Amino acid sequence: MVAGIQLATPDGSGFLQPLDDATARWVAAHRLFGLVGASRVAALVGGPVGAVVLAFAATVMLARRFRSVAVAAVPVVTLGAVQIVVQATKFTVSRPRPTDFAAILAHGNAFPSGHAATAAALAGCVVLAVRRAAPPGSRHVVLAMLATTGAALIAVSRLLLGVHWLSDVAAGSLLGLAIAFLVVRALVPPAPRSTAQRPPLVGRWLRRTGALVAAVALLVGGISFAQAMTAPGHAAADARTVDSLPPTPATVPGGGRAVVALPADAPAILTPTLPGEGRWSPVLLNRDGAVQIAVTSLRADPQHPSVLATLAWMDQATVRFQLIAGTKQPFGSAGTIGAQIPAELQTQVLAAFNSGYKMQDTPGGALIDGRSHGTIQAGVATLAIRRDGSATIGKWGSDLTDTADLVAVRQNLHLIIDNGQAIDGLAHNIGGRWGTVRNALPTWRSGIGIDTAGNLIYASGNHLTLDTLAAALHQAGAMKAMELDIHTHMVTYNFFTHSPGATRPTGHKLSADMTESAARYLRADQRDFVAVYPR
Repeated sequence: MVAGIQLATPDGSGFLQPLDDATARWVAAHRLFGLVGASRVAALVGGPVGAVVLAFAATVMLARRFRSVAVAAVPVVTLGAVQIVVQATKFTVSRPRPTDFAAILAHGNAFPSGHAATAAALAGCVVLAVRRAAPPGSRHVVLAMLATTGAALIAVSRLLLGVHWLSDVAAGSLLGLAIAFLVVRALVPPAPRSTAQRPPLVGRWLRRTGALVAAVALLVGGISFAQAMTAPGHAAADARTVDSLPPTPATVPGGGRAVVALPADAPAILTPTLPGEGRWSPVLLNRDGAVQIAVTSLRADPQHPSVLATLAWMDQATVRFQLIAGTKQPFGSAGTIGAQIPAELQTQVLAAFNSGYKMQDTPGGALIDGRSHGTIQAGVATLAIRRDGSATIGKWGSDLTDTADLVAVRQNLHLIIDNGQAIDGLAHNIGGRWGTVRNALPTWRSGIGIDTAGNLIYASGNHLTLDTLAAALHQAGAMKAMELDIHTHMVTYNFFTHSPGATRPTGHKLSADMTESAARYLRADQRDFVAVYPR
């Protein structure tokens, strides 16, 4: 935890960030399709289910070899200890993941790598337990080679998939080895040894060096083989796979090739850029292959280069919107829809995201399903939804006025972007136009904007200030934008995938460190929110 706080924290004090940035760029430039595929297999092996299977296999192996409950318990105790320490450290350090969009489906914070820690711990505990409990003179070189190589491949896979920084993987591996060492020392009694029987120091050093060299040779040879197998004639396909890495395949549900129509890349605020930074990656497509939702992320704060804003772009030609009242906001009771995505629409819902502040904390009012709260105020930032499901954003009274085709209106504070430019005074919340002074401090934030083509852009992130939120939306192409809700547990954007025959969709968080469930809004919620459906 101390190392993470000092070296990898997202508030800008992480001294390892320059090294991590450089490594991420190098990996993105050199990984190939075959390596990415192998990394996904390694990720499954090192994941929660794979770790349990490996721990069980190690337990059986140790029990059969040593007939000792203490020795056999080492893998299970090590696995449990690793999970507790890793999750506590992740929560304390709260480091965002890299911007490569394989990270969207990775859960939790980045530091340290849980996969690397688990793999190193299981490999280490087996090798150390066997070495400590085995009779003198036993040979364990093959076991050490296999365990070391497997743990190394799992650790490297986290870099190739873009879900961890180099320091995350290094810290996870060291943490796993340290825990394995402590558990083995605590549980496994050493076998009787004598100095006469102990292998010479030079011999032990040579064997260990040989095992390490063999592991490295296997790794390098595997990489060279993959390069040789994939390079001829497949450069374009590899580039497409490596550059985008969308969380779901960009193909039509029927299996055809996607018809991709994405906005231009968002120009970077900080340089050099991270892998995938500012590049839109499709996550949901309709049956014709047209993009419905695409995602990217940006670093919007030059003073804190590890702080990320994650964005979702929604094409109004392929999606429609619905504002749904919560059980408490804005009316104090649920509306006719029931404060959740309607059951009959859950088989087709694409996404859902949070709305604005509590009504008592913002000027203006709301209109949902014919019910109103407060008074719709002129000059206040407004999200409005028309009868056809299209949405727009602007200042009430000038950009927007009451018309017969409006079925939902949600106001929140004042615009943060107007006419393609951030509003002056955001950094210090001049005049209190965006809430209290405290509301200008770094925290979880969300906002919504509209681009020149009329498509909506949602932005969110932890440790964002009001002006960095606006900067991210501006870079993403927003011509007008407003802030939505802020603070932990308030900011939620989930997109949904559907399995054949399933009555409920599977939720996926836009950002892995969002604190609320990926299934939020599938059941009644206290706060009003916006649901996104296909056209």
